[in-house]
Amino acid sequence: FRVLGFEERKDEIAKLVAESEREQSDDSQGHEGQHAAHPGDQTARDGEPSPRSRVPLQEKTLDFNAFLSIISKKMEEPIPRGEVESAFRLFGGTRDRPIGVANVAAVAEELGAKLTREEIEEMVLQALPPDQLRDTVEKLRRNKISPEAVRVTQEDFERLMRRRSE
Repeated sequence: FRVLGFEERKDEIAKLVAESEREQSDDSQGHEGQHAAHPGDQTARDGEPSPRSRVPLQEKTLDFNAFLSIISKKMEEPIPRGEVESAFRLFGGTRDRPIGVANVAAVAEELGAKLTREEIEEMVLQALPPDQLRDTVEKLRRNKISPEAVRVTQEDFERLMRRRSE
């Protein structure tokens, strides 16, 4: 999560992943709202450790919905000054060098997120200001540009991050 500007420790990341796994398990079993008493508890319903909880954190992967859920929760937290710029730099961007699909794909891969190319392209598009988004979507629709040509400036990124934290 550091690449997104979140300075989480391994135990905090493990807690976020465990919460996500529990939510997905509850949703798939129709037990919404029945979570373990302690967010860090990774046990199956019968009290035994779940097979997934025994997988080392660095070997776990997240699907798109789990990744989106965790990032959405983290983005609700206020963003201290300077962290947005640091996060943008971690994507490979600078004030003079915007980021694109390849940058976001590399970060997603580093996080172990299983995102499709289309999902990554959608994430990049959502960072654009509304007027630029309309123009860009139209150009993409008419095949005048490729998704790889779409660029997000640091200003666009900051606007997105601030909008997400409000």
